[in-house]
Amino acid sequence: MGKITRLAAILTPLALATVAIAFAIQAALSKDWSSRNFYTDDQAQWSPASINSTEYRSPFQICGYRRDNTTLSLDSIANTYTYVCQRFGSSGSNKTSCESLNYTLTQSDARYGDERLCQQIHWAGNLVIASTSFIGIGFFFTFFLAFLSMIVIFIPSAAEQDSSRESEAHAEASKHTTTAPSHQPQHSHTSKRPHERFLLPVAPWFNVLLIFCFVFGAVLYVFAQFYGVLAFVQSAPDNGAFASFGNNNNGDTVVGLNREHAPWVQGKALSVYASVAWLSATLAAMAAGFVWRLPRVSGRNVL
Repeated sequence: MGKITRLAAILTPLALATVAIAFAIQAALSKDWSSRNFYTDDQAQWSPASINSTEYRSPFQICGYRRDNTTLSLDSIANTYTYVCQRFGSSGSNKTSCESLNYTLTQSDARYGDERLCQQIHWAGNLVIASTSFIGIGFFFTFFLAFLSMIVIFIPSAAEQDSSRESEAHAEASKHTTTAPSHQPQHSHTSKRPHERFLLPVAPWFNVLLIFCFVFGAVLYVFAQFYGVLAFVQSAPDNGAFASFGNNNNGDTVVGLNREHAPWVQGKALSVYASVAWLSATLAAMAAGFVWRLPRVSGRNVL
């Protein structure tokens, strides 16, 4: 029963770390940081049944309709559109999901944004990459410590084996002798196996590192969410006009496909996946602090 309890304690931070890295990667790769629905009816008749299409945007993806023939005017009835998802990098001139007019050459390009919008999008993307990296390092350290801890639990130590052998030998000798028992001190062997010699002095410092990585990664993801809300909801084009005029049917909608669109709103990646990632990372750091010991310096705990 003792081994089962210890095993459950070891698997707790590992399970939380797995959830944290899984949702961190899912949020980073997801297109649904923000979404905007297009409707076939007037705003008074909007409902899920009248949704014609949905556009998505994230720091690294833009999904929506792209005009096939850019030589035609936006108002031309001959325009045709294809729904595509474009992927972008995190840096580089004309390689990100938000670029100035100097690179897009037209305001109808989905990547077009002013300096404020692009700064917020780039910050959100870079913070997500940094946060996911730190959470990934924390997951590696957690897996490593969990693996070594299970070795210690299920493989008897050298000292335990030597003590068991000495007890058996002493009992066997007592059966075959009638003389008084000897009171000579017995020197037990305290040699440690390689994993024990490595685990005992170094493991607490690995625990400090994984706690730091999880906490720092969680903080970065919170900031990524903050910049994500600013960029994809507050600063997103059309949201200001939508709030002022009730809708934004100003001629830039896709001709022949839809008529009116709703404002940009938070998607699952921004509101759910990212939140689960930083919350699980925080809980994993707390669990690791309870399960594995921390280093001591001059008789005091480091943390």
